[in-house]
Amino acid sequence: MRLTTSSRELLLEVLAKREPRLAHLVDEHSDPSLDDLSIVIDDAVGGELAETGFAENDEPNARGLALEDLIDELNRIRWRLQASGR
Repeated sequence: MRLTTSSRELLLEVLAKREPRLAHLVDEHSDPSLDDLSIVIDDAVGGELAETGFAENDEPNARGLALEDLIDELNRIRWRLQASGR
């Protein structure tokens, strides 16, 4: 799965905490299934965003902005997979 370096590092951190069994997806040459990618986006990264990504005023903090960028990158991968019928 091709991600920017900062997104790859953040995703590794999130997966180590929330879904360690999916850490192999961070490998640049991994070929994630749509199901696994959905778990990563919706459960792991989405959960991390909800828990750590907002300041007291409910605005995204720096971590939240980074997690939102990661979700955007992962969704682009998901959309490509869906378009290819995989």
